[in-house]
Amino acid sequence: MVNATLTLALLACRSLPPEPEAGDASRMVAALTQVEQDPQAAAAICQQMTGRGRKDCVWAVVPGLVAEDRAAAEAACASLEGDASAECRFVLAEATGEASDCPTGTPLDNPCRRHLYEEEAIARWGEEPLPAGVHGEMVELADELGTALVPEYRSHIFRVLVGQEHPPRPLSCSLLAGDELRYCQAALNGLYDSYLSRASERGNLPCDGTLPRQLEELDNPSVWAALERAQELYCPT
Repeated sequence: MVNATLTLALLACRSLPPEPEAGDASRMVAALTQVEQDPQAAAAICQQMTGRGRKDCVWAVVPGLVAEDRAAAEAACASLEGDASAECRFVLAEATGEASDCPTGTPLDNPCRRHLYEEEAIARWGEEPLPAGVHGEMVELADELGTALVPEYRSHIFRVLVGQEHPPRPLSCSLLAGDELRYCQAALNGLYDSYLSRASERGNLPCDGTLPRQLEELDNPSVWAALERAQELYCPT
């Protein structure tokens, strides 16, 4: 009797439908396989998912979907709720480059606009040297994308731009003057300080007054000043 009862229980378990996540895993694979050839079919597969992975599936197919059918991509994001929908709009905006696609009215709106700003800034000014008048152009771009070039973000953007070269080169600031030169030089100084701090952490900071090997070609007052600051902080007296 015990054996019969056990057999019935096992048969009952085998007849249960699979967990939603188990079916979702195969659907995710199918959607990712389809997305390049048929984004709309991939999005339809995502909508069949019922578990937590549905949002990941939608996020994955939206960039390909929006290139073919913007309305369908927007509807896919709208099918999600709360933070998942906002993050989907962020992905959508990243794919289109349009600030109007950012998740307005959510905490991700400004990070989305700033992400687009950074990408566009690199595309426009990522090659050295920075052009004279670049700060005014930066302000105009911020207005276009609905964000603000507040001082701390301006500093970040200058560091991103002059940091496109490794190591960053003083030539990046060679065409600038006035406040633009000051912003650019501050960015360079910050990058050199960070570089030498990491060199100290790795045990690669010379304390004999010579530059690290990676900075030897940058025989520039800014680099030497950064080395002096680093030696004061990290070298034994």
